[in-house]
Amino acid sequence: MYPLYKVKEAKYFIEQLRGVKIASEAFCFNFSALLSAARSITFTIQKLYKHKDGFELEYEKLREKLKLLPFAKEIVESRNVSEKEGHKVPLLITTTINLDTKDKITYECDPLPDDVNDVIRKIYFEYGNDKEGWIPADLAEEQKNTLFMTQFHQTLKRMQESNNKATTYSLKLYEKGNDTTVDKFFEDMSRYLELLEEAARDYDNSRPSTTAFSGLVK
Repeated sequence: MYPLYKVKEAKYFIEQLRGVKIASEAFCFNFSALLSAARSITFTIQKLYKHKDGFELEYEKLREKLKLLPFAKEIVESRNVSEKEGHKVPLLITTTINLDTKDKITYECDPLPDDVNDVIRKIYFEYGNDKEGWIPADLAEEQKNTLFMTQFHQTLKRMQESNNKATTYSLKLYEKGNDTTVDKFFEDMSRYLELLEEAARDYDNSRPSTTAFSGLVK
């Protein structure tokens, strides 16, 4: 019963995220709640069924299935950050391309940028012309840094002057995670919850709850 209830809770919060502006409190609050509910599914499975015969063998099978989903690890890491460090996840990724020069600038930002937080975590750029952006390896480190910053400001200036640009948005579930589009996030999250729901139903069918309310979440 309880693992299935946590699945329903996680599904509720993922629906709250759909159509919500990413850089907003509504997105961050519901994202945090989604992480907590999703991670609680396996906790409740262990709590409810760990004393049943054959549990360890069956739970190891679930672990192996989760290992095949890189997204599952990212959910764990993201929840750890969210739980211990507050609203530092997910990171927002904004990439703008100058369609004329093919220059590209990418910003990684805090999920709730404001006047207090360190809004930008990382900035990186690519010249549309590889030869133009080449930095000789034999330069001194200080010269490399100076040349890099000069190239960045040139790229930024060309970007600001261009009227032919395209911007895309993505996110990282945590700082060392992979870039993912918002649509891919929903797709992977739904797949992750489907796997856990299937496991929760299997446990409940083989070791049914004896509570009077177990049918409410089926």
